[in-house]
Amino acid sequence: DQNTDRIDLQRGLFTAFGLARISDRERDVIIMTFGMNGEGERQSQEIGPVLGASPSSIRNSLANGLRKLRNCEETQPILQELLEVMRRKQAAA
Repeated sequence: DQNTDRIDLQRGLFTAFGLARISDRERDVIIMTFGMNGEGERQSQEIGPVLGASPSSIRNSLANGLRKLRNCEETQPILQELLEVMRRKQAAA
C-alpha cells in the first residue's frame, strides 16, 4: 500500500539523517528539495525564503547533507532499502 511505503520511507530517512548526523537545516533542505514532505520538489530559490537563507546557502546545505548521507557507512543499508521502496513505488505508478 502506498501509505505504508510513504511512512516506511519517512522513517528510514529520519533514521539515516540521525545516523549521518545531519543538521536540522540540512534535513529540512533535503526534505524540501526532493518533496519528501508531500508538497512537491522545490528549488533553492524557493527554499531560501522559507528558511531565511540565500539560495547559495541552501545549495551548500544540500551538498553537505547529501555528502554526509553518502559517506556514512551506517546509512548505506537504509538508503538501499529506501531506493528499493522508491523503485517499487515508481513501478506501480
